[in-house]
Amino acid sequence: MGMIIRPIEKNDIPTLAELAAKTYAETFGHSLTPELEETRSEKYFRSVIDTDTILLAIKNGRLAGYIQLSDVKIDVQGATPGLNDQAINAVYIHSDFQGQGIGKVLMDSAFDHPCFRKADNIFIDVWDENERAVQFYLKYGFEVVGKCDVTVDGKIVGRDLVLRRSAKKI
Repeated sequence: MGMIIRPIEKNDIPTLAELAAKTYAETFGHSLTPELEETRSEKYFRSVIDTDTILLAIKNGRLAGYIQLSDVKIDVQGATPGLNDQAINAVYIHSDFQGQGIGKVLMDSAFDHPCFRKADNIFIDVWDENERAVQFYLKYGFEVVGKCDVTVDGKIVGRDLVLRRSAKKI
């Protein structure tokens, strides 16, 4: 069985929440707080299923990863949330499937999706210490355009790079 990329369905939410929590904890476990954990919960995914685009990668019958597309939610100069700019809110690949090109297939699917096709700019914020992810996005034509603080419970816990890709490159 090969790989399938498809939009999320409501019955996928429990499995997606489990994958999101696992991959996030593996990457950022040292900074995992109840507030951050909440954004990986079934309740969170139920709250965004009708507004965000979530594409799933299913490989050999298992959820291998996902990408979440949304309006721009980060505060970055030059972004026009709610107008023609879009954002990649999350890209996570299950550790059993990393290094198999699933991230690339998800990114390609995102750029082919109608919500990105109409976008003037696409933004993503990424932990500045996650060099592998930063390099992955730079290969897709993203450019660093700023930084933003990651604040949890009123405390700055890190910095994210803000990257932008002009839709003209798509």
